[in-house]
Amino acid sequence: MSLINASAPMEIPAPRQEECCQRALDARRRREFTFGDWATEKDSAAAFDLAVPTDLFVVYREVWGVLIQPRPAQADRRSEPDQGEQKKMRIDRVLVPTSRLLDLGWNFGVVGCELKRSGEKIGPAIAQAMDYSRSVFTLEPSRFRVWLDYVFIWPMEKQGSTIGSICAQQRIGSALSTRYCRFALKSGETSILDVQRDGRIRVGGVQAGAKVGSR
Repeated sequence: MSLINASAPMEIPAPRQEECCQRALDARRRREFTFGDWATEKDSAAAFDLAVPTDLFVVYREVWGVLIQPRPAQADRRSEPDQGEQKKMRIDRVLVPTSRLLDLGWNFGVVGCELKRSGEKIGPAIAQAMDYSRSVFTLEPSRFRVWLDYVFIWPMEKQGSTIGSICAQQRIGSALSTRYCRFALKSGETSILDVQRDGRIRVGGVQAGAKVGSR
């Protein structure tokens, strides 16, 4: 009768070990880069517009705004020099909830989405979203000015761990579409909106992002 030493490390066959390592690398890349197969931002934007349920959101494209709370060291990169000292911003999409979405329990106000092509590092996009969260945008043709309760990055995987916590506290999240989910908005580990391909809709609840100062 042979005895097995439970304390001895388990040896993983080399092919299986390589497969596990590759899966870990793929998962890490999906978290650190925008995913999908969209080679251009135009292609990515077309996929986003197709995924967004127009019965839940009114979509405004390429919306201009101004940064109303700049950090002391931020450089002015305004695109229209004749606009004084205001720092100009332009976000790819602004989503205004419809009455149907409000009836389903949506209480996150107006949200914005920044669209990227596949394979882009998410760090600069998150920094960009932080600027947008401190900006006010003007909807045309009404000229209504709106503050964005959340800013989402498309197509970005749901973020966990430290990055996910920072995003949740800053009210920044991921916008994505998968095989089973037509359109989803997530922030950190929390699901804000899930629109399934079979028509089911779930609106989530969020506690993060309300505190200031010492945590």
